[in-house]
Amino acid sequence: MIAYHWDFTTVWNNVGYLGSGLLGTIVLAAICLFFGAGIGMGLGVALTARSRTPRVFAQVFVEIFRGTPAMVQLLWIYYALPVLVGFQLSPFTAAVIAFSLYSASYVAGIFKGGIESVGSGQREAAKSLALTYFQEMRLIVLPQAIRPMIPAFSNQVMEMVKLTTIASIIAYGELVMHTKTIADQEFRPIEAYTTLAILFSILLIPLAYLTLYLEKRFSR
Repeated sequence: MIAYHWDFTTVWNNVGYLGSGLLGTIVLAAICLFFGAGIGMGLGVALTARSRTPRVFAQVFVEIFRGTPAMVQLLWIYYALPVLVGFQLSPFTAAVIAFSLYSASYVAGIFKGGIESVGSGQREAAKSLALTYFQEMRLIVLPQAIRPMIPAFSNQVMEMVKLTTIASIIAYGELVMHTKTIADQEFRPIEAYTTLAILFSILLIPLAYLTLYLEKRFSR
């Protein structure tokens, strides 16, 4: 067995660079979660609509974005979409679009499940009051549907943080890309990638426990 001399000096010397990568990861995840939740809510409402047209549109969207890898979507938006629109997107913009749409396809299912968990009697009462579908959603269904959806949203936060790691393939300056740069320049890949694993553990393990706690609390 080869004796390896661990030396985290190079990592410590580049802690500011790693910090900027960590910030890039957090900012990207937060923005994509914001847009993904907004789009996903609209799709979730459409999936439960009374009219067939919005249901079909939303279902097609969900099938497309769930049925293709997020990396393929990211590469298509960054490299292929500019050919169609006539201008190049920045890595950050491309990542936001790709990950927001990908996340929305899963958030749509969360909203659909939450909406369907609301008793049919309350929805029938809304119809008897002559409320429009959107009034029914806004005033009666969604306020009650949000609570049981919280654990699933917590899990989606974790998945989004993990998803940001593939943004490095289009040279977006997130944590993985900055770590790889340090590993290549300093010739200390073991220390660099060990630090990367530790940083993601610090981010994700508390979220995992939070998700477990929320699942137990809201399942009562």
